[in-house]
Amino acid sequence: MRDVIFTAICLAVILFTGHCAFADDDAVANPALAELTRFDNGLQLLVLPQPEKTLVQVDVYLSLRGAARNEGLAHLVEHLMFRSSQNIPSGTLRDSLLLLTLTHDATTSSRNIHTISTCIPEFLPRVLNVEAERLGRLQPELIDLEEERLRVLGEHDYRTEVYTGVALNLKIMAMAFEGSFDTYSLVGSKEKVKSFSMENVQGFLDERMLPNQMVVLISGPVDPDTVQQLVKDSFSTLEAKNPGSTIAELPLRPDPQGIIIDSKDPYDLLAVGFRLPYKTPEQAAIVHLTEIIMDRENGHPLLQLFEDEALLILFLPGSWSQDYDRKTSEEKSLKQFWDETRKVKHRVRNSWKFDRHRKAFSEDIQDRLQEPYQQSLWRAQRLADGRELLEAEAMAALVDTLDQTLISDFFENEFTADRAYTALSLGDLKDKIGGTRDRSSESLEINPYLVESGREIPLGIAEITPVLQQAAKLPLAKIEKQKLPNGLPVYLVPHPESDDVYFGAAFKYPYLESEQTSQKPGRLYWFDWLANWGYDAKGSAQKPVGDRPGWNTKMESQPCNLRISAHGPALKHEKVLAAFNKRMNTSRLNHYVLDWIQENKLKTVTRKLENPVVLARVARRKAILGNNHPLVGWHQTNVQGFEDWRIDEANKMHRLIFRSPDCQFVVTGDFQVEKMSKNLKTILGKMKPREIEDFSVCKPAAKGTVGYMFHDPDSKVAVTDYLFPMVGAENSPALTRIQSDVLENILSQRLLISARKTGLDSIKVTVHLVAKNYRIKPTIKVTSLPEDAWQVVQLIRQELDNLAVNPASADEEARARLEMLGPFFSNFEDPGNSLHWLLRSSLYGDIPETPLQDLCLHEPGKLAARLGSFFPVDHFAWSVLADRGYIKGPLLSYEPFSSKQRQD
Repeated sequence: MRDVIFTAICLAVILFTGHCAFADDDAVANPALAELTRFDNGLQLLVLPQPEKTLVQVDVYLSLRGAARNEGLAHLVEHLMFRSSQNIPSGTLRDSLLLLTLTHDATTSSRNIHTISTCIPEFLPRVLNVEAERLGRLQPELIDLEEERLRVLGEHDYRTEVYTGVALNLKIMAMAFEGSFDTYSLVGSKEKVKSFSMENVQGFLDERMLPNQMVVLISGPVDPDTVQQLVKDSFSTLEAKNPGSTIAELPLRPDPQGIIIDSKDPYDLLAVGFRLPYKTPEQAAIVHLTEIIMDRENGHPLLQLFEDEALLILFLPGSWSQDYDRKTSEEKSLKQFWDETRKVKHRVRNSWKFDRHRKAFSEDIQDRLQEPYQQSLWRAQRLADGRELLEAEAMAALVDTLDQTLISDFFENEFTADRAYTALSLGDLKDKIGGTRDRSSESLEINPYLVESGREIPLGIAEITPVLQQAAKLPLAKIEKQKLPNGLPVYLVPHPESDDVYFGAAFKYPYLESEQTSQKPGRLYWFDWLANWGYDAKGSAQKPVGDRPGWNTKMESQPCNLRISAHGPALKHEKVLAAFNKRMNTSRLNHYVLDWIQENKLKTVTRKLENPVVLARVARRKAILGNNHPLVGWHQTNVQGFEDWRIDEANKMHRLIFRSPDCQFVVTGDFQVEKMSKNLKTILGKMKPREIEDFSVCKPAAKGTVGYMFHDPDSKVAVTDYLFPMVGAENSPALTRIQSDVLENILSQRLLISARKTGLDSIKVTVHLVAKNYRIKPTIKVTSLPEDAWQVVQLIRQELDNLAVNPASADEEARARLEMLGPFFSNFEDPGNSLHWLLRSSLYGDIPETPLQDLCLHEPGKLAARLGSFFPVDHFAWSVLADRGYIKGPLLSYEPFSSKQRQD
């Protein structure tokens, strides 16, 4: 939520690109797609009836135009808009939003705060009351200010350290607008954020949270007259005031300068910014056209609009520091940039290329604003900025009048070395084996949904059940189950609004290390590499050139299953399906690719065996499953077994997997069910599944609790990972994918609540369960600060003991379902996301025909009561992975837990 830098900026660029912000007396008036109402207190309301929609969307723009230097205060307030308010009777604002809306989000830009909510039409009156509370009567509590300050600081570190592009963007802004409130207004400096007090927050609310600074857009199956009355009832008590601050003038253009920073990313990145004039309609059109040209010719532009100027930043990735020192790297990167810029200037002088860019830009303007909601959204945003609009056609006409010479002169005058602000990030290129380091766990946060001021679960089943019953009636894409001539099931999920079609299949199979296959489990780890990279002459790649050849086909293997997916244009779905079928049924793997992988990836295998993360996984699995279990071999990849792998063995593995009788097919996207069904039967119906052995329930190898400590000197956080014995069908009845997700949510929330009570505010919890007798290991993974690792170990053990005597309640289950509702609905509306969800669900058993009802209408309480059976407290293995120098507590003794320690 609240992806402040890139989401806000990209949203602004998308909406602003091609839209002139200035009035033109000769321009045709903008058609009133959404009906505009101005209330006495200055609030502006746009209502767009869309009877074909299912949900109502509420967009609120709070203008920041003319705000005093806040340097991150607006962003902090945006966070607080999801927390407590003393006037909300039901507890927290987040609780109220969670209860009433399917999705809610917000972004902060240099121009406004934008809140977005979607809800069932019946809940619109209550949602508007909550919005009025957030926008006019918000009274945050001190505890929320402290917690959101920590969250904002965490985002600051994550975005400025992990996302190098964001860091360079902020550097360019600081240099181009030195001394201006625009430089760091989005995130603020860490020192400034730490200094904000409740008085600062309240002052911002008094100055900015005013109805005459707000524009509300409501779209969906609504009646304009009814909505106007609802908004009047909710917002009429808000008092209009004149903003206390004046518009800050941008400083004079400072002298160009540059900066070099070091980065842990495995690549270099150069950012070059140009401060461009944006005062007249012609200048605005030229700036946007310039961005389009740079996007097509140079790549990666980022346009940001300020009062009467624009900042266009261009990014150039490279590897200049690999063989050069810092000074040489800087010179080489800048030379490359200016060489490419000169080529762009030359192309601009080419009339044919210029006309092509201009035509594409003009068409883009008109196409983007043909959709009523997009045009109304643009209008709402511009109204919030206090500026009138040009109609899309008027803007396109203005672009058509731009002279090629005018554009050439603009490039010559504005894109020069003596007007460029540069920031260069030199990456760490010394060791690129194994890919980039995943640092996402360093953005630590605690989920605040279930707690408020120490009070657990403020919403009960009586309040939540009616909402779930209403949500269960919402239409999702219908899932139609059919069977192919060979008996294999296929699920068809039409998404008519999509332009693509997606094919997927999930295959279950036993461990490959058996008398029948004579394969080593470590080879399966590399199978998807080989299957993704190339095929023989019957396929599409005769040598290892490129990744995943063909129609975006991708394979992903796990110890007991493989998923394959492909997607492409809906109009060419027969070709996509044929390529999809070729990967499964007709292609032979390319021995050149296998040779290349073996030659180039043995170092990666060796590195994998020495990696502390892998060592920790292997140790836990050995303790639970025994030394010779295939799952241990999967993680402990055998170098010799990989090195002597022959192509005939790989092709045999290929055939064994794709003849599995236990597989299911899924198709989502834009297609006609009858036509797709016919094509599926023609192409996929020729497969002849073979008979394979049944899955056997995994039995634990040993009893007792075992703990390990592994040293990872590169880790800034501690990862405490718990693995439990496999749970079989005899003591854990089958779960659907949704039921498993609900139980995972309940346990993770319990752990987070207990962590907060203990004072552990910065932990991240991931829980995975087991379903049916399928071999998915039940695990708990907790990421924390290293000095808290011992407390986390004790916390987990305490909660597991508590779970055995205090099962999860029906209220907890209802709350978990409600929390999952919004993201589930959003994901399922997208064909790509729904394909991923359906493929994973198929591995748990049959895909539910009505997944929304499965989430909403399951009998409360009975599912939650089963949670304790998945986590036996006397039998599991755990490990802590961290930098030993930061660990505090008994973990350094390397002593496994004893029964007495557990009881203590």
